[in-house]
Amino acid sequence: MYVSTSPSELTMNDDCSLARDYRYVRGLRPREEKRSPTLASGTAVHYAVEHFTRNYPQTVPDDDDVEALALECLRAEFVGDEDEGERNVKKFTAGVKRAVSRIPEWVWKADWVAERDISTTFYFPCTDFGADSLEFANCPQCLEVELHGRPDLYRTWTTEDGVPVLEIVDVKTTETDPLSFVLWTPQLRMYAAMLFDEVPGALIQYRYVCTPTAASAKPPITPPVIFTSQSHSRTVDEIGMYARKLLVEAEPRYSRRCDWCDYKKVCAVRITGGDSEGVLKDEYSTRDERNTLREQEVNSEY
Repeated sequence: MYVSTSPSELTMNDDCSLARDYRYVRGLRPREEKRSPTLASGTAVHYAVEHFTRNYPQTVPDDDDVEALALECLRAEFVGDEDEGERNVKKFTAGVKRAVSRIPEWVWKADWVAERDISTTFYFPCTDFGADSLEFANCPQCLEVELHGRPDLYRTWTTEDGVPVLEIVDVKTTETDPLSFVLWTPQLRMYAAMLFDEVPGALIQYRYVCTPTAASAKPPITPPVIFTSQSHSRTVDEIGMYARKLLVEAEPRYSRRCDWCDYKKVCAVRITGGDSEGVLKDEYSTRDERNTLREQEVNSEY
């Protein structure tokens, strides 16, 4: 059995397989979706980090350049919001600048691979066949998982003692303790497993750089976490466990997370006995519909 997926899809499916079905299988998004200012600010910070680490490595960004990038990205984020778009651009630019200024200097001074697609295949044979067996591909109990993703930043370097190091960094626009992400969010561990063979024998470490946008916030300390061989084994097992859940019929899992889910309208109607498919048809669009709309918008410009 073959599965192609990503860490974000695996974790969403574990949270609620119905939400994953709507997003990743059916490709549904709200039609009248307004961009969340919080998400837009985070996107703008990542946009600035990617721009500087990719194009100007080992350079601390200039304040004016950060502002120009923030304005550019925020205007793109709020382009569909005719009521409050430009006001939000002006309102949240200062927070984006603050967050970027709080990123530690060691990040800017290093050489990074920024926002590059990576992909690794994991094999989970059943007890009857090994991964190199001819029967593996045809066995419904054997699983081949192609995991693809895009880490914010990763780099390789060598310590003074000659030890090769591979480091992965994820930037979060929050003052949340990075330990919360380390313990309860498996995404960076999955990236570490995907990059495990990138530099044979390397010490692998990862960390979350938390850089809040609020004026009064204090960025927390972000120590690295070592990705041990035991962590690698357990993470690979988790990937297989999560991936097998993709093969099960989608079902809702109602919880407090539903309050910020894109599909809460659908489930609210479902719970109260209404026509949930009707809501999906009226208030959500598919990938094909969005692609057609984009083509129409582009053609109308010429």
